[in-house]
Amino acid sequence: MQTFNHNTSRLTSYYIGKNVFGEKWENERTTKGDITIKNDVWIGAHAIVLGGVTIGNGAVIAANTVVTKDVPPFAIYAGVPGKVIGYRFEPEVIAKIEKLAWWDWSIEKIKENKELFKDNVKNADFFS
Repeated sequence: MQTFNHNTSRLTSYYIGKNVFGEKWENERTTKGDITIKNDVWIGAHAIVLGGVTIGNGAVIAANTVVTKDVPPFAIYAGVPGKVIGYRFEPEVIAKIEKLAWWDWSIEKIKENKELFKDNVKNADFFS
């Protein structure tokens, strides 16, 4: 995860203040903002997530992906730069899972609903 970048608007993009002069210069790094990773996200090995990005609930980021833009909920995201290559579920199922928001449940409630977590979600009828 990297929330900052080298400042390319100065004479050098090298961290000369820190590495040569031993000083902390405020303008040596730039940022596009915080990285926000929502709930139940899987990020593969060696993926790079840049600043200012939000990764939605349930998203899967493939190994070696460079995430430069927001990732929608339950998207499968891959590539350099990353892009949506699919979704884990149909839109109706995604809406139901987002409404369910099981990640906000207590451990006790999760345990009470054990069966809900054991089966594959095939369609929206799963929640009936």
